[in-house]
Amino acid sequence: MRRQGRKLNLNSDINVTSLVDVSLTLLIIFVLVAPMIKHGIEVNLPRVSARGIDLQGQVVITVDGDNRIFFNERRISFEDIAGRLEQGPPEVVFLKADRDVSYGTIVEIMGEIKRAGIDNIGMVTEPK
Repeated sequence: MRRQGRKLNLNSDINVTSLVDVSLTLLIIFVLVAPMIKHGIEVNLPRVSARGIDLQGQVVITVDGDNRIFFNERRISFEDIAGRLEQGPPEVVFLKADRDVSYGTIVEIMGEIKRAGIDNIGMVTEPK
């Protein structure tokens, strides 16, 4: 059977209600979750009355409270410190150590940095 004389009306409008709902839901999720995301390695730095330093683009060796060593936020072993630094020797290396790390561990890491031929070592602290 054929319909005679009737035209079929097509709705050519785009329904964006679902798109707006999903977009707003994602926006709310990102706004709530973004402050909870921490970047970097959590280290409880000693506090001193000095101004902070910008470590962006610098070579930073971090030692956390569990004596894990990180080279620019990538975990490495103690034996790999000198090898990493000898690949492209920087002028200065910043050592960022948790306040609970023993003095002996820090001195050993500084010795590895010196063994790699780097004489300038900066100690990172947190301003008061």
